[in-house]
Amino acid sequence: GNHDDCWTKMLAVAEWSQAQPRWVESAVAQMKLGKLSSVAKLQEVFAWSFASGKRLSEVLEGLGPCDFDAALMEELQKETDEAGGTSEAFAPIARALLGTATGPDAAVVDTMFRQVVGQMLFFRFLILLELNWSVSRDFLPLIDLAAPAESAYGRLLAQVKPRLLGHLKFSQFQHVLQSTKYEGSTPSIILNRKAAVTLRERGRVDWEFRRSLIGQFLSEMRKQSGGPKLFRRPWQSRCMKVQFKGEGGEDAGGLYREALDAVAQELHSKAVPLFVPCPNAVAEVGENRDAWLLNPRATTPECVRALEFVGQLLGLALRTGDLLPLTLAPLTWKGIVGDERKREDVRSIDVFAEKHLAVLLSEDRLDEETLAAMGGLVFAYPDVTGEEIELIEGGRDAAVSPENAPEFARLLLQNRLTFDRFQLQALRRGLATVAPIQLIRLWSWRDLQERVCGVAEVDLDNLKRHTTYKNCTSTNVHVGYMWEALESFSQKQRRSFLRFVWGRSSLPTVEKWERNFTVQLLSGTDDTRLPCSHT
Repeated sequence: GNHDDCWTKMLAVAEWSQAQPRWVESAVAQMKLGKLSSVAKLQEVFAWSFASGKRLSEVLEGLGPCDFDAALMEELQKETDEAGGTSEAFAPIARALLGTATGPDAAVVDTMFRQVVGQMLFFRFLILLELNWSVSRDFLPLIDLAAPAESAYGRLLAQVKPRLLGHLKFSQFQHVLQSTKYEGSTPSIILNRKAAVTLRERGRVDWEFRRSLIGQFLSEMRKQSGGPKLFRRPWQSRCMKVQFKGEGGEDAGGLYREALDAVAQELHSKAVPLFVPCPNAVAEVGENRDAWLLNPRATTPECVRALEFVGQLLGLALRTGDLLPLTLAPLTWKGIVGDERKREDVRSIDVFAEKHLAVLLSEDRLDEETLAAMGGLVFAYPDVTGEEIELIEGGRDAAVSPENAPEFARLLLQNRLTFDRFQLQALRRGLATVAPIQLIRLWSWRDLQERVCGVAEVDLDNLKRHTTYKNCTSTNVHVGYMWEALESFSQKQRRSFLRFVWGRSSLPTVEKWERNFTVQLLSGTDDTRLPCSHT
């Protein structure tokens, strides 16, 4: 459906037939079910039929003519009844059936298997629908969405969130966006990209936010009289028109999107002090080696204003769909959503700190020899920026012993989970001026990440479905060359292609795009002319 349907319409049982083919294919692909052997697929078909109250003879009829001994089938039926109808219980009959000369064809087994997958998904869908109606009717009216993540309400909400369907999570949020949108005039701003590039090339940090793009962006927006409402734009609209100083080009949307992309790239640099690479990225170990964290040193009034502005940009992305290609760590997204952070989140950003925690919190008795092997710890430890900080007053002079090791581990864990509390508050304050931040508590951190940043993978099949052709068709030889080239590209190269032709680095997150990707064959040109784009 359209944009509003995508976020606000509750699926009904009657609409299952439209969704089933796609969901089945998605389930088979994601779980790699297509790689299962015919025996394994047939086992699942038998197990599901047993759970549905069917006998083996009925299933065999669906497989076509099979030369199988009736007495043996009855014996196997009895054995499977006694075994409780598990998938493993049907392994002997599946192997025996497929081993006969007149056994079922692999294609027939695969078709029946996919039908079973569809039926399983349908019943799971019904359960999820009932759960969501119950949560909507009996749970959400009683829950305080502002409750801390570590509270009883917060933990109960955390258990329910993974099972909430899109309608329940996004419907009220979208209604608030619709009722608070601003459709006033669109201001124009001028950005000096050359000054920002020079700043980065010289390796300087813009603590005063004067020469960086985000600093110029912030300064220009503060000159406008609209305040935060300038960011509360309708879907697929701009909050400003952008012109780059000393550069040609008329902003039909491409320069604006290019400016947002450039700001996002700048945030992931040392030119501005708002974010830092996570320790795993610095050490090139573990997960999230490309992820960034909020900088705990960003405490100046200028940094606070800039973080609030970043929060407003996140809200702008949620409202208009103009995505920001940010690469933030899951720990940061969890903080923005309001989810509780746990010890396993530490490993996702800092493998070495988690290894120390694993040893110190182990149930095995800790001795002096083990502590010595860890390098002689004291109550001071590098924070996420790599700078050593004291966990207690005078911590550099306080050695960690077997007796106080649990306290050291508690303080270290607390530091890793709360180091960015001040910066998160500033960012969330800015987000709250643009979007209803309490309703985001119903989302998972991945929901927020995808709606702000889009899906990182550039899906060419998705792009092809949303392509319009002018002066050519999809079968044109030049068009074929273009798709062949894109298929050979890496994901990074595909994102660069999107920036060239569209001024954005990711595809829209909804199925029905407001504006399709257009391929136009220019007349009167030859192969010496390079491709051109209009964003």
